[in-house]
Amino acid sequence: MTHQLRDYQVRAVEMLRERHRDRPCLVVGTGAGKTTIASEVIRAHTERGGRCLFLVHRRELVDQAHERLAQHGVRAGRIIAGHDEERSLAVQVASIQSLARRKHWPASLVIVDEAHHAVATQYRDVLDRYKDSILIGCTATPLRLDGKGLGDVFGCLVEPVTTATLVEQGFLVAPRVFAPPVDLKGIHMRAGDYSLPELVERVSPLVGSITETWFERANGMRTVAFACSIDHSRQIVAAFQARGVSAAHLDGTMPREERARVIAALRSGEVTLMSSCSIVSEGFDLPALQCAIQARPTKSLAMHRQQIGRIMRPPGPVVVLDHAGNHHEHGLVTDPIEWSLEGKPKKPPASPTRQCKECFAIYDASLLACPACGAVPEPSELVRVPGVENDGELTEFKSREAKAEFYRELVIEASRRWYAIGWARVRYRNKFGAFPRFPEIEAQEYQCREHEPTWREYGPRRVLRCDRCCRTETVDV
Repeated sequence: MTHQLRDYQVRAVEMLRERHRDRPCLVVGTGAGKTTIASEVIRAHTERGGRCLFLVHRRELVDQAHERLAQHGVRAGRIIAGHDEERSLAVQVASIQSLARRKHWPASLVIVDEAHHAVATQYRDVLDRYKDSILIGCTATPLRLDGKGLGDVFGCLVEPVTTATLVEQGFLVAPRVFAPPVDLKGIHMRAGDYSLPELVERVSPLVGSITETWFERANGMRTVAFACSIDHSRQIVAAFQARGVSAAHLDGTMPREERARVIAALRSGEVTLMSSCSIVSEGFDLPALQCAIQARPTKSLAMHRQQIGRIMRPPGPVVVLDHAGNHHEHGLVTDPIEWSLEGKPKKPPASPTRQCKECFAIYDASLLACPACGAVPEPSELVRVPGVENDGELTEFKSREAKAEFYRELVIEASRRWYAIGWARVRYRNKFGAFPRFPEIEAQEYQCREHEPTWREYGPRRVLRCDRCCRTETVDV
């Protein structure tokens, strides 16, 4: 069975073909069809007599990738225990852990799924075996959790379409986002904007009741919750179960069969909410998901975008309940990002990481277990559990453009009614938790009916300013 490629998928295949000698890394948003693109590349390569290796970073993703390739007409084997009879096929799906322990399987094309893991030691050791092979990476976020780039492994980035364009064309759905309002009083300014470290510290504690907010904003939606730790995830599940919601916990320490049962129950609808400790942040594919609960703060832009990408498949609607305030640091998933192989984009992540002593995977240091193999680090390195039912509430998170349009309407209304500009500013603050910073809108839209500018002194500056509209007309230094 084959699928008709979308225009941007055709463009992606062509771009990869043109740059195949440059070790390209394909960058497309979660849900855009990376497997579809990879399947077409594999099909064309095997038709010419080539052999392909499709690498994933966790054992449970082997079966998922195997099934997805089959749906696109690619018959593949699995390099994993119990499937040795498939080793003769020209295409193999392997977890990096299994391949590292197995005898070398020769391939002329290697495709690395979730390629932001490829800078980890275990990946580098395996990829060293394929120095003469064509190497292609696939990811929605081409940087590691600690901000390290992929330039040591890949030679160029191929980005055929942006997430915002995919939303505009109806291939993805932009979620409604609810996040904590932020009191910005006392935060210092740096280079014309709020100090990022101070802003992150202000919003880092979890805010609001996780269960109450879900019942209010996403009741009945198929949901995945991203917890801070295994214990925190279990607390979230217990809290929802106590309120009659069918909920289940998932983590990397559970037996493979048990994890498969939990995921199957979520797919079938038997379970409404699944909470995990990072294991479904990336690579996990369930189009029926409608809601994501962000119950763990992260400084990783990659993790932030990977989590939200789990729920953006059509038809929607989809909702993000961001109790951790991650959107205040990383913005909306549709915001443009200038990715680079050098590492940090214009808004870089800075999350501390840890390397697993068992499988050598790199993962976020706040997790209580390695999401790849389940190994538990020393107790002294672990973090405290943050709780489920917290004070405060969430409000809808808007992009700067949406906030500006909302404020423009308030300013026009204030001008029409002869209200002071403070009327519009206070209403904006009541909605978004901070005063507006759109002086250009006030200058364009507000007509002060009782304009009486007077001189004011602010240190060494003298400003001619109207108390009603707060507009500055003349500045004398």
